[in-house]
Amino acid sequence: LVLTTASALLQRVPPLAALKSSVLHLRQGGSFSRDRLTEFLQAAGYRRVGKAVEPGEYALRGSIVDIVPPGLSGGVRLDFFGEELE
Repeated sequence: LVLTTASALLQRVPPLAALKSSVLHLRQGGSFSRDRLTEFLQAAGYRRVGKAVEPGEYALRGSIVDIVPPGLSGGVRLDFFGEELE
């Protein structure tokens, strides 16, 4: 049994493939190119800034990448040693 409104039923949603391509999985000790990460962030609509403080911003400083994703109370800091995520 599904209880909904007509407008909600007719609302279009993105295809599953589009949602899957907008997710990036990183893990500590994993290898990942910073260039690939910045390309992903740009494609996802993030803006590169000097200091990331607002949702949707990211900043690069040496081996550190700061990202402020929407929906989190704070930012995320990624520290790379070459292409390895520390």
